[in-house]
This record gives sequence, C-alpha cells and structure tokens, in this order.
Amino acid sequence: MRVLFLTITALSLPLVADAAPPPVQMFGASWCGPCRTVRAVLDANKVPYEYLDIDIDTDAGERAYRSKRGAVRSIPLVVVGNTKVVGADFDALGAALVRHKVIDGKVAPVKSAGAYGGQSAEWWHAQFEGMRRQLGALDEAIEALAEVAADDVDKARLVKLREARALVAASLQQLDNDASRVGLPRKYR
Repeated sequence: MRVLFLTITALSLPLVADAAPPPVQMFGASWCGPCRTVRAVLDANKVPYEYLDIDIDTDAGERAYRSKRGAVRSIPLVVVGNTKVVGADFDALGAALVRHKVIDGKVAPVKSAGAYGGQSAEWWHAQFEGMRRQLGALDEAIEALAEVAADDVDKARLVKLREARALVAASLQQLDNDASRVGLPRKYR
C-alpha cells in the first residue's frame, strides 16, 4: 500500500519545464554600421531581443549599458544571460545564443554577396570613414567647449562628450578587430 501511495504522489507532481532562455539585450547606435549588421542577424534568426540605442535612449540606454558592459567599452554589445559578445563576432554570438538555448543550431547569416563577413569591401570602408568623421566631430566639439567651459553645466557636458569620444574610439578599434577577423585588406580600413 505504501508503494502505491508514493507512486501516485510522484505521478501527480507537476513536471518542471526547462527554464526559459535569458533575455537578449543589444546595445548600439544609429551611426554604427556593425550594430545594424548585428541587428539584421538577430532579426533574420528571429531572436527576441531588446535594442537600446545608447545615443537616443539616453537615460535608459546609457544606464543599462553602463551596468552591463563591465570592462567593455565599445559597441555593438550583445548580452545573452551572463555572456557578452562585443563587435560583429557572429561565431561568438551564435555560440552564446545556442549555449543559452535562445536558438537551436547555428546562426543563419544575413543574405549578402559580400566577401568579408557578409559585407563588401566598400561597406567596410564606409564604416571606417563614418566612425572617423564621428571621432573628428567629437574632437572639434570637445576642443571648442574646453576653451569656454566655465560652469558646472558646461563641465558636465564636456565629460559626456569625452565619454562619447572614448566610446567611438573603442568602437572604431572593435571595427578594426572585426575587419581583421574576416580578412579585410588594410587598404579598405
């Protein structure tokens, strides 16, 4: 009788379902070409994710980015559970998504005729030029404001501009790392 009771009790317990995959967050900016490419890959693979543009979603995006980035100082940044994927590293992104059971199998690439990580050499060149222009504009703004900054508001704005410059510089370095990973010739950088 006792065995029968235990068996019935064991069968009546609810089955524990697999834990849901962790949320996926992506941090990027409108001026960041690799960010757009990473978003396209996430969209093509139907990955549910929260996108935060660190320039537009200033309060929410910046606070969340600061809390998640740790030692990371560049974008794109994709956070899957406790895993951070920096740059357009699709192998690492795919591994993180599979490990955390967000997707099954490999990441399907975005359809593109490009020879370098799914993009043309001209696309890469345009990304490098755009980030360098952004860096130049920030340098000019910092120099101009540094000459006239007198009150706390100006000084706080100067700190923000310097932080933005550091982010763009680190993102440019990450772009160069991504370009090296896909074998982009130096003349396009």
